[in-house]
Amino acid sequence: MVKEKHLVISVDEKTRIIDYLVDVFKSLPSKKSIKKALKKGLILVDRKSVSSALWVEAEMKIELIEDNTMEQKVYSIELEVVFEDDFLAVINKPSGLLSSGNQFRTLQNALAGNLSPSTQIDAINPPKLVHRLDSSTSGLIIIAKTAGAVKLLGDLLADKEVMKKYIALVRGKIEDQGIITSKIEKKEAKSEFKRIETAHSNTLGPVSWIELFPHTGRTHQLRIHMAENNSPILGDRIYGDKENDIRGKGLFLAAIALEFVHPLTNECLKIEIHNPKKFDKYWFGVKNRNSSKD
Repeated sequence: MVKEKHLVISVDEKTRIIDYLVDVFKSLPSKKSIKKALKKGLILVDRKSVSSALWVEAEMKIELIEDNTMEQKVYSIELEVVFEDDFLAVINKPSGLLSSGNQFRTLQNALAGNLSPSTQIDAINPPKLVHRLDSSTSGLIIIAKTAGAVKLLGDLLADKEVMKKYIALVRGKIEDQGIITSKIEKKEAKSEFKRIETAHSNTLGPVSWIELFPHTGRTHQLRIHMAENNSPILGDRIYGDKENDIRGKGLFLAAIALEFVHPLTNECLKIEIHNPKKFDKYWFGVKNRNSSKD
């Protein structure tokens, strides 16, 4: 099936098709995507597949056809869709679910069963994650439903124009607020934290409820930075210690808020979810067993 068509009216200068098609098809927002489509035979010129070396001439009829070679795997699990329109969506990922990867049980493989298909000409199926969360971290993830949204959302993230807010429970009574800038794998990394409250656990001692704002997106950034600050996140088996693990509770880190300008409608999106129940339940238990707090 043909997705998009284009008729070459005239050519001002000698141009190969891989260069000519930049900004021609909405479904192919980058030169990389054009090259991939050519390689897979999805771009036809006068009904014939061509190579990237073809010189474009006037009167050529160029068509982009559907890719029917990919078998879509759908993992059946109900997800909380916090926001959705024809271009993007925001999903609340449960703790313990991989964002993507080679395994079948991933958020990526569950998207098609939870989101409405986009009606846009550059719709992608299945939709695509534009950033990720650790398996053990719950919370908000942005999903692109069109090829244009993939590129534009990627640009927003690269330009640090997406505000992300996390909550975490950490060991110790930490400062009221601060910024950690230690490098991760020799790359710049910056995390901001703000202490909301501290209570005393009979088993762990002081425990603090904090908000976290990552200004960069390094792997395990918040977990590493809090551990380096001598305040590891509760349930962190990698960067914490044995006493830090609360059996059966998992990691106490969740992405609860996003703020960014919708790249296609220019709407200012402020999306926030409730705290995961395990946070409130654990905190209620700590404070009721020992009422000392700040």
